[in-house]
Amino acid sequence: MPKEAFYALKAMWRPEPQVHIVGHWNYTPETKKTIYVISNCASVKLYVNDKLIGTNNAPENGYVFKFDQVAWETGEIKAEAFIDSELKTTQTKETAGEPEALKLTPITGPKGWLADGSDIALIDIEVVDAQGRRCPLAKGRVDFTISGPAIWRGGYNSGNPNSTNNLYLDIEAGINRVAVRSTLEAGNVTITATKAGILDANLELNSMAFEIKNGLTTMLPQVYENVLSKEPLPAHTPEMPKYVPGIKNRSELFKKFSYTGDGKAMLRTNMHWGKKAYTDLEYNYTVLPKFLNGAEYVRTPNSDNRYWARDQLQFIAGKKMHIYVLHDDTVSRPEFLLQDYNDTGDNVNMAGVSMSVFHRLAEEGESIIMAGNSDGDAPENCRMYTVMAKKFKK
Repeated sequence: MPKEAFYALKAMWRPEPQVHIVGHWNYTPETKKTIYVISNCASVKLYVNDKLIGTNNAPENGYVFKFDQVAWETGEIKAEAFIDSELKTTQTKETAGEPEALKLTPITGPKGWLADGSDIALIDIEVVDAQGRRCPLAKGRVDFTISGPAIWRGGYNSGNPNSTNNLYLDIEAGINRVAVRSTLEAGNVTITATKAGILDANLELNSMAFEIKNGLTTMLPQVYENVLSKEPLPAHTPEMPKYVPGIKNRSELFKKFSYTGDGKAMLRTNMHWGKKAYTDLEYNYTVLPKFLNGAEYVRTPNSDNRYWARDQLQFIAGKKMHIYVLHDDTVSRPEFLLQDYNDTGDNVNMAGVSMSVFHRLAEEGESIIMAGNSDGDAPENCRMYTVMAKKFKK
């Protein structure tokens, strides 16, 4: 499925004028956030409900146009991209309404779905509102039934190794994808998808007869026609700033650290009382268990307390190390915490909120992946988890 990175790379690599607003336009009232627009044009104007928010003609790294403190309003956000003051292309994103129904969209080869025993039909499953717009915040389990000559192959939830080949799948960001394989029998296949609280979706697929004699066929595997043509010259070539080596991640423990939430996470060292817990709140750690003193730690954005991604925070363990996760006691524990971590019995008071301390041991070079604060709904005023690490000592 095309993700944000697909559209960003398309905007950077295609020669035709491109513009893409990163993210969705479904937030809570009073939200203000930085909006990033990727474009290969010279300047970008950003609008919210037809009101000009700003003009940017000084992109970062040639393609990234940044607009700070954009106030969310229900409706639409629009980006216009210009070259030499001439409008070249636009993109608009709308606020989706409440989840109304499921939608199934099949993807087959150019000759259709062939009953050759190996052809795959992909099916995108989406949660949509009453106008058919995908609901980008929708998540949760979808169940499927299938009848007819086909083999169910299901889908995959990122980071969950037990999510394949099941007749159920979790929606992520309002969408996911499943696969069915044909058999040697042609015919009609019916697929039904259900999710609690919204309308079901039904899809009928027909696998087409495929000639096989003595286990052999003269038909080549189907491919899309590749029409080669001379590419046009780029509409605009952004000026790229001279590369200046940045400050390297000096963390000894959090190697190849990445954070995919809406906010910004930061790595810090030498934990002790008085250090800040979050990147967007002025909350400090006060009384800490002694074993956390001197730890390296992650300042997470508290604004992501209800954000969810399967791989929201990840890194490679730089040493054999203790990992500690401080998690709000008012929030249901996410699966990654229950499966991989143990409750130490210690708590940290974070501005009046009790945060339980969970622990696990990681080997050097081990890949660590943490999902969102909760796999379900979290209280509106809860705290985002924070992470600390200390080198293992014999």
